[in-house]
Amino acid sequence: MPQMKLTGAACALVLLYAAPAAAQTEEVAPEALRKAAMTETATTIPDGWRVTAQVGGSINITDARNVVGAIDGTAIQIGANINIEGKYKSGQHTWDNVLTIREALARTPNANEDIDPAFVKSLDQLDLLSTYIYRFSDPSWLGPFAQLKLNTQIFDTVIRAQQDFTVRRQSGGGAAVEATGEAGDTIDTTGAFEPLLLREVVGLFGQPFAEPVFTLDLKVGVAAQQIIARGGFNLIGTETDGDGNPIFTLQEIEDTFDLGAELSAGAKGYLIKDVVTWNASVTWFLPAVTSGDVFSADNFDADGNPEKLDTLDRQNLEILGGIGIKLTKYISFDYNLLVRRFPQVRDAFQVQNGFQLTLTMDLI
Repeated sequence: MPQMKLTGAACALVLLYAAPAAAQTEEVAPEALRKAAMTETATTIPDGWRVTAQVGGSINITDARNVVGAIDGTAIQIGANINIEGKYKSGQHTWDNVLTIREALARTPNANEDIDPAFVKSLDQLDLLSTYIYRFSDPSWLGPFAQLKLNTQIFDTVIRAQQDFTVRRQSGGGAAVEATGEAGDTIDTTGAFEPLLLREVVGLFGQPFAEPVFTLDLKVGVAAQQIIARGGFNLIGTETDGDGNPIFTLQEIEDTFDLGAELSAGAKGYLIKDVVTWNASVTWFLPAVTSGDVFSADNFDADGNPEKLDTLDRQNLEILGGIGIKLTKYISFDYNLLVRRFPQVRDAFQVQNGFQLTLTMDLI
């Protein structure tokens, strides 16, 4: 019993001594916690390089024989996704680099038995994003940034005709030039690394929230964008003639330059810690100064020639999203969504989405 009284007295003394200190801590805690939250990302990442790689893939093989509504043969779809991130940090300086490659091929049976089935790409995309950020000492969640973006394809794009056809090539706003071909022939549209989109941005970066459960990045800046086409064409429409043969309409991609403003917002976090993660981003580019003509794929004048887009019609939009479910330490099941509108390349929304198994590993 004496021992219990002594212990109780000691606890009382400790509480009395700690009361003023607790009150003082309570007074400054909100500010201290706010600053800690803002600087968590910058301070917890050690200086030096960190390189990670993600490799994803998908395959689907279907064989049909004497099935109603299906052509006899084997259909094969193969997809691959490579994502390499290289991050460098030195004090208040950070340099983030992301290389993404997405490829998909499909081979389906042909109704025309005289034409052998061949693999045709359904997705071919290469993206490079390099961002330098300098964080102010106070507030550390704010600072200037510089960014370079590159978007292109790796391989040639062709159309493989399944029957006799007519192709119309539209150059600029002039009249189309027609040519004909036979079943099995290929129609060239764009070459490797064509078109090439480059965008350089300089502006202000902010990260008002930086918690593992939710991180928000904001950027606003001045941007310059170049489209290097090298004579490539886009397929903008398909119709049939009186004999039921296809007529392909192709529009030439023009070299363009745009100068304007870019706004972007990106967020990421988790729904279940270490199990379910998510990410989303929106980037909007509004040109103010333009050069090079861009023509609509949907609107035509009285003579049937495509109309020229004005400055506001040339604005770009990109929406990215994804959800990942971690199955093991290195393997996850992911869904990715990509929505793009680059009217300088194609005056239409480009939508890509899909599921895949992804292998993730740290290289450095």
